[in-house]
Amino acid sequence: MLHILRTIPRFQAGRMAWLAILAGIALPGGCILRKMTGTEGFPRFYTTGNCIYDGTWLTTGTFELTAGQVTQAKGFVVDRAGVIFAAGFGTDSGGVLSWVVRKSADGGRAWSGSDTYQLSAGANASAKAILLAADGAIVVGGTADDGTGLIHWIARVSRDSGSTWSTLEDFVYEDGSSNQGNSALESMAADPLGGLYAAGYAFDTDKGYNVGILRSSIDGGATWTTARTYDHDLDDHAQTGADTRYSGVATIALAPSDSGFVATLVLAGTGVNTATANTEWVTQTATIDSSGPAGFGTSDVFNYATGTASTPKAIAGRFDQAGTQIVVAGESEDGSGVAHWIVRRLVTSEGVWRTVDDYALSGGLPASAASVFFDETSNRFFVSGHAGDSGSGQDTWVLRESSDFGATWATLDSFLYSTGGGSRAAHFVTDWLGARYAIGNVSDGTSSPWLFRGQACRREKNITPGGGHPVRE
Repeated sequence: MLHILRTIPRFQAGRMAWLAILAGIALPGGCILRKMTGTEGFPRFYTTGNCIYDGTWLTTGTFELTAGQVTQAKGFVVDRAGVIFAAGFGTDSGGVLSWVVRKSADGGRAWSGSDTYQLSAGANASAKAILLAADGAIVVGGTADDGTGLIHWIARVSRDSGSTWSTLEDFVYEDGSSNQGNSALESMAADPLGGLYAAGYAFDTDKGYNVGILRSSIDGGATWTTARTYDHDLDDHAQTGADTRYSGVATIALAPSDSGFVATLVLAGTGVNTATANTEWVTQTATIDSSGPAGFGTSDVFNYATGTASTPKAIAGRFDQAGTQIVVAGESEDGSGVAHWIVRRLVTSEGVWRTVDDYALSGGLPASAASVFFDETSNRFFVSGHAGDSGSGQDTWVLRESSDFGATWATLDSFLYSTGGGSRAAHFVTDWLGARYAIGNVSDGTSSPWLFRGQACRREKNITPGGGHPVRE
């Protein structure tokens, strides 16, 4: 079961630094005030309290790297200054993919290019994950072809709010016979004291299939080590071994305490069970100490039906002294092969994983959750994804939320860009002030851009430092 939360020496040493970070976010009285040069429908001033959402989501823009070619967003993040960064890939007219990062400093109304990258000119590259590190750096991870057909595991970093970028890690897996194999970074996470964690998979030539890979750095990305090589069929079932892939990683339950910090690393992925032919949904946990993650254990193995495939895609969590909530979102096929939007939750004090959301927009049509996010301001979980709609015949963009720490769920946004093509939400975030943003991928039958949506809230505006009553914009 879960390797629960222990005090970490490295976190004890950095406790005051982390508390300073927290203090730097809030003004006296627990209020953050920010001025925005807004347009109609967006507030110009926010504070962290008393946010009133009117339910209206606004589409503020789409992006194509090349007109008429597929462009996809894979994730985004908001830095401490409120700048939004989105990462993914764009396709040129020749069908070659470029790694793309874009940014917006005005709540998503105007965007500019931040990074367009290929490891080798004319060879595919794709950004797949993005995070805000403890020092404020933006780190993006993904894959890139070196021009020979070998896929590299790549992480890039910007320390100047996206003005310049450099490669933080260029990794290629080698098996026991020193054969290099295609290596794919799928997900990234950070801890508040400089630790970085990257999860994915790589092809092991000796074994003839993919193995799960976790790479970690305890010095902000200056140096990296392979912390875990994972074969689900062999390691968990003591069988012959089969394809295994990590698809998500998160640092959950990081919090100051009287004795220092406590930390848990959570991994999610898929592994083939050769005895049942299931592709199983697997969740693992580890503790983090001064030398990185250790003590890995499988916490959850799940399938909707025998002989089908299940894929967890993202993880988020909330620390609580009474029992940390860990939420994993993805998809799982039923006995007819139809994918279900699945959210599973563990409350650590209970020690049992449960399916808390099995969602479909229309019965008998596939649905899939793509990402999960916990907003500390509102104490809510949010899951992004898509679901088939029998009315339009298309995938519909879906956002769902939980106001009770993952126990129950309701739809926050259901959106179809065009009846000529599908719409899929890829990621959801809030900024430090509580404004909500979603990004995803859409099609109208002729173009396939990524699309950005925002939800405005009416917050109380502080009139004068000397007093007076707040008024609502």
